[in-house]
Amino acid sequence: MTTDWGFSSRTQTSLTRGSTPQGRVCRKYFLAFFFVLMAPALANEKPDEVLPATVIQNRSDAIVLDVRTPQEYALGHIDNAVNVNIDDEDFANRISELDPDRLYIVHCGANIPGGRAERALGKLQKAGFTRLRSLQGGYRAWINAGGVPIDESSR
Repeated sequence: MTTDWGFSSRTQTSLTRGSTPQGRVCRKYFLAFFFVLMAPALANEKPDEVLPATVIQNRSDAIVLDVRTPQEYALGHIDNAVNVNIDDEDFANRISELDPDRLYIVHCGANIPGGRAERALGKLQKAGFTRLRSLQGGYRAWINAGGVPIDESSR
């Protein structure tokens, strides 16, 4: 008996289940190829993103790490955020003073790919920090979600 594809039903069953020797070899090569391609992506695992509204509602155990310049920070920032400028020569020393076991929500102005927050997250990971999150959309998204900035000039 033949099927719509012109194979006998026995051949079609063995092809779809991969039980033929050729099917098993093909599956092995596919899996090996897949893992070779995925290894770099898995090694550079990025921290999860946190929605701005989540930061507004509940951040009791998290420390917000603002990696913008001190001038940007002074114009407005998230309440109790710690300012550590990613572009400062002393960045590595400043993060060495932080507790690597705490949860950090890292942000810059917009958290664009390859931007300051992403660079800071990479440096924090290399320094042994494991509980890291990225604030999706950065400071601007937090403002747009209803965050009320703290302005240093008003204090």
